[in-house]
Amino acid sequence: MKYVTIAILSGSMLVDEGMRATLMRFKGANVNYVPLTVENAAASIARLHPSIVLFNPALASVVPVETLRRQASESTKFIALAVGAMPPGVDNAFDATVGLYSTVDTIHDTIRKALETETDDTDRQEISPRERDVIIGIVKGLSNKEIAEHINVSVNTVMTHRRNIARKLQIHSPAALTVYAIVKKLVKLEDITPTF
Repeated sequence: MKYVTIAILSGSMLVDEGMRATLMRFKGANVNYVPLTVENAAASIARLHPSIVLFNPALASVVPVETLRRQASESTKFIALAVGAMPPGVDNAFDATVGLYSTVDTIHDTIRKALETETDDTDRQEISPRERDVIIGIVKGLSNKEIAEHINVSVNTVMTHRRNIARKLQIHSPAALTVYAIVKKLVKLEDITPTF
């Protein structure tokens, strides 16, 4: 079963709890639900790379959608969670919209369509040679700085490659990336430094 991270930034604990209950009934994927606050939204999205961000457009004046998109992976879908009237000009910043009064089925269908698009995009993307080099560095236990020095790029470029790798492979931990690298014969078992 597919694991999906859905982040929500509604600005209301009551709305958050209602969406959590709705998402826990989602069929076809195991949903990891993450409530966000205005203060931690950008950092949490950058760290978690959620598949979907449910976002109250009324908060766009406090936390611009563009700011959050820059922190997200390219495949992250932003769905407007309209709890009232949509602010003018904000609706085109989202991939889809659900409302506070949408039925559970409508919410689930909208999420399902967004996830299908994400899967289609991911399946078509290949790991580049540079991303392969970054994977090997990660698996060997090198820091971002050491990887950057080894492949002669900046640390920011390495971090971008890491985000792209996580998005393309849907792998978000070094342990899972190690298994991937061994299976794909990118590294040999003896190349891996134990971390215990």
